[in-house]
Amino acid sequence: MARISKARKDELAAQIVELVARGWNFAKIGKHLHIDRRTASKFYKDELADRAEHRDHEREKSIAQYEAVIKEAWARLEGLNSNSLNVSGLLNAIRQAQQAIDDLTGVKAPTKVQHTPGEEVEVYWDDEGLLTSDD
Repeated sequence: MARISKARKDELAAQIVELVARGWNFAKIGKHLHIDRRTASKFYKDELADRAEHRDHEREKSIAQYEAVIKEAWARLEGLNSNSLNVSGLLNAIRQAQQAIDDLTGVKAPTKVQHTPGEEVEVYWDDEGLLTSDD
């Protein structure tokens, strides 16, 4: 079997991800791209791992930038008079930066739910947050 260059592998991997997204199986992809189905599967898994690693690195860089914003805002707050008009702006910047960090890390505070004793309520989590459903 001929060796595939890094550039060709990257090109094939991008095509494979696109075809999988369209619902193609690896056997069909292999025939279409003239490679073995196992090679298509391996390239697909490798590409997803590379993308996940890149996303993790970018996420960490973003978090570090937001943490720097928070640190700088607190430093400026310490030097201000409490009557300064800048206080609310700096506090808002801190809140927004922390919200961005929470969004990047997937941390969200639970939603408060009122429950009447004796009432049956089903509570479950999904990607959008806490949802409730009365029985």
